[in-house]
Amino acid sequence: KSGLKHLKMADGDRRGSSKRKITKSGLDMSDAFKIFCRIKDKDDVSLKTLFDEFAKEGIHLCEDPRFLDVFDVLKTVPGKCMGDMKLDYNTFERVLESDELLMRAMMKSLVIPNFQEFSKVLEILFQVYFLDTDGTPARHSKDYCSMSTVDLWGLALFSSDGQKFLIGDTEKLFTLQACIRPFLYGLVLDVVGFDVVHSFCGMEPVPSNFMEAMLNDDGKPYNPMNIGGALVCCAVWQTLAFSNMNRAEKFEKFICLLTAFTGGELLHCDNVAVIDEREKSHTVWGVVHNLRLNKCLPPDTDMEATLEFYFQISCLKVNCEMLALMSSTLTNDGFNPKTGTVAVKSESARHTLSLLRSCGVYNTDQDFCFDVSLPAKFSKSGAGMLLVPGFFGLGMYSPFMTEHCKSRRGIKFANIFSRIYHFNPFDYKVASNKLPPPEGHCGIHCALFNAVEKGEIETVARMVASGSNLAARDYMRRTVLHVAASEGHLNVCRFIMTNCPNLLELKDNMDQTAVDDAIFFKQDAVATFLSQ
Repeated sequence: KSGLKHLKMADGDRRGSSKRKITKSGLDMSDAFKIFCRIKDKDDVSLKTLFDEFAKEGIHLCEDPRFLDVFDVLKTVPGKCMGDMKLDYNTFERVLESDELLMRAMMKSLVIPNFQEFSKVLEILFQVYFLDTDGTPARHSKDYCSMSTVDLWGLALFSSDGQKFLIGDTEKLFTLQACIRPFLYGLVLDVVGFDVVHSFCGMEPVPSNFMEAMLNDDGKPYNPMNIGGALVCCAVWQTLAFSNMNRAEKFEKFICLLTAFTGGELLHCDNVAVIDEREKSHTVWGVVHNLRLNKCLPPDTDMEATLEFYFQISCLKVNCEMLALMSSTLTNDGFNPKTGTVAVKSESARHTLSLLRSCGVYNTDQDFCFDVSLPAKFSKSGAGMLLVPGFFGLGMYSPFMTEHCKSRRGIKFANIFSRIYHFNPFDYKVASNKLPPPEGHCGIHCALFNAVEKGEIETVARMVASGSNLAARDYMRRTVLHVAASEGHLNVCRFIMTNCPNLLELKDNMDQTAVDDAIFFKQDAVATFLSQ
């Protein structure tokens, strides 16, 4: 294989070889020199600049165990501490060669290629729903050792390439509750097999008049994503899995298997929540006795052990970041994107995603499966997970609840987010293995939109005179009038209305006009002007 000749120093200039270096997987390293020239300062690239470039693509080297080889390369740089380190081209190339994911990140060819723009969309939606405080506090959001947690709102994402995005209260711990069921189902499938599990439990969605104790026409729980199906999975785990273990060992085994989802972190049980569940969850007690009455449980099932196991795993504590990583493992064919560990078999991951899409969200005031058509699960603690198979997993937490005990912010976020990016698998616009761009015509760095946002009316006028299109839309399908109204730039709004008055009636992806935005952001002068 022909290699890329190292650059030579001649009168302070660097010159690259025209020969191409191809990695084992076929990745062309000849673009490494172009990247080096783009980010270098004089003849070198600072380590901080390089790490910042990776961070813009969602790759955080200091937090990611996949990139230990990078630091082995950096150790060879003599006499430099990390903070002041400068990399010549040779070292820079060796860093990129240490893991092909890094080269792909610099080439913007990861599964989320425009990660900065994607993150900006997430930030805007997060801020919009942060201001939405409707709903009732979750019964399980009470923290006995600190102040109220009802105002919390956190959002985390992990892509199948390990790109990470965090915003809000992502470190707050909360109990999984119903969000444990997909992982319970996947692990039970791995241990005892599909046929055994579904000899006791169905796999179809629940009817619209569903009550937790209802059984399907075969006399089984409808699916593993409701209480009845989850209790069956717990009974199977306690009765048929690891027959040589006692109750304590089976619980410990389950926790250990979950570490493949969490990237090695052990989950801990909230004992206060377990006691609370045991005393107040009368529905669960009723459902399990109904299952026993209808012979839906494996023979010799220990009812006490099954219930205790169910309460314990429902009260395992995670934060948004951990839940996002666990979710992305399911979307990544059962492989943890951060560690590469196999959490569940590919077939088990696929079955879990199928059930999450058709059965994960039920009893809502919206047709979630029809509108969003993505695997998802929400719990009464305020936790939520949204999965886009092959792309990423989202972990959410907000204990403002709908009347059906699901995170109100999470449900609304999932609906609008899937519409912006056409995540519905039946949408014709999703036709590749890369994340499609959001609906719109102008990126976040569009010069016209930047000038409008800053209120630079002279720059806006000059650009329009030079041919810039005032009717352009951004990644949220906002017009320049939306942006000017949101920022309160009255003079810019007057200029836009004089030159393009029809923008007043146009709506963005949030179904808002420019007047709506002015009112929402309390820009009273602009709202009055546009209303006239």
